[in-house]
Amino acid sequence: IIGRNIEFAFIDYIVDYLSTKKIKTVKSSYIKTKKNELVKDFYDQCSFSPVGTNDAGKKYIMELGKYKPQQIKYIEVVNERKN
Repeated sequence: IIGRNIEFAFIDYIVDYLSTKKIKTVKSSYIKTKKNELVKDFYDQCSFSPVGTNDAGKKYIMELGKYKPQQIKYIEVVNERKN
C-alpha cells in the first residue's frame, strides 16, 4: 500500500490523535534496511526534522504544532475502538 497515500492519511490521523492528548513532540527513527529503502524519505515528507544521521539510519523529531497535514480526502481512517 506504500505509494498510494495511505501512509499520509495514517500519519495525519496519528498527529491529530496525539494533538488531542496534548502531546507536543514526537520522536522517530528511520532504520536503514533493504526493505525500508522505499520509505527512506517518508519522515522528511511529513514535517519531521532530522536530528541525527549515521550508517544505520536517521533520527527525527517533530513539533506537532508545525505539522502540515496532507489532507488526503479520498481515504478515511476509522477508529472503531472507544477511547
